[in-house]
Amino acid sequence: MLKQRDNYQKIVNELIEKSFPELGNWEIKVTEKDLGNFKGKIKFYPWEKCIFVDTKVRKTHPRLGIIGLLVHELCHFSIFKKNNWGWFKVNFDYLCYSLSKDYRKRVEGEVEKMILEKGYKKENKILHNIKKW
Repeated sequence: MLKQRDNYQKIVNELIEKSFPELGNWEIKVTEKDLGNFKGKIKFYPWEKCIFVDTKVRKTHPRLGIIGLLVHELCHFSIFKKNNWGWFKVNFDYLCYSLSKDYRKRVEGEVEKMILEKGYKKENKILHNIKKW
């Protein structure tokens, strides 16, 4: 598992350098975790930013699908950074995201738009073509 986590971390570091320069001064850690029905999740703390990738992803997703997933999660962080959101605002946003289908749809629409603007249409399409478990 350590090897795969290191691989995810390497991909994230490369993506930040290439396509997410706004996140360059943030250390974003990546780790595997059983996430149930989710492929990926993020956590935003003042002291730590994390991307969690479900343990099943490495067995079910090709490399481009994994890149699509990591780009998706990085776009959430980029939105936080772009809007200058602190911990309280991010967690309030998460509460709204969890409780409101319309809010979640709007946030994910913003993420999808950013994915396309950053040039990851192919990776995003591969990610969306993989069925949930």
